[in-house]
Amino acid sequence: YTWSKSLSLAFEVQEHLIKIQPEFKSNLLEAVEHFKVDVETFVKEYDHGGPMQSGIKPQEASDRLSMFQLRFDEL
Repeated sequence: YTWSKSLSLAFEVQEHLIKIQPEFKSNLLEAVEHFKVDVETFVKEYDHGGPMQSGIKPQEASDRLSMFQLRFDEL
């Protein structure tokens, strides 16, 4: 009796997962696309306004590095 009940519950859970999988997959794919855009934007901004620009003072470079490190950690 316990085995058949466990088997029945396993099938119910499997059916539920199959039903909700498409929504989770869609959300995941959207999140990945959003992440790609965020990374691309971050890299462009880092390249144009990051701490490696020539001609800036060391303190300014350090400040920029801190700012970009915080943004990176939020990605």
